[in-house]
Amino acid sequence: MRKDLQLISQGARELSVPMLLGAVVEQLMVATEASGFGDEDYLACVKVIAGLAGLAV
Repeated sequence: MRKDLQLISQGARELSVPMLLGAVVEQLMVATEASGFGDEDYLACVKVIAGLAGLAV
């Protein structure tokens, strides 16, 4: 999914289309992968968000 988000963001930049929320989602996926959840599906981002909020999942 991260690769797809990168392609979408690149296309948006080339067309000068703002992707405010898309950029946040892309960064969240980067953080998810960096946190060791790269082999899990996109719902692993919940673990990252919970961690940032100080919650245990």
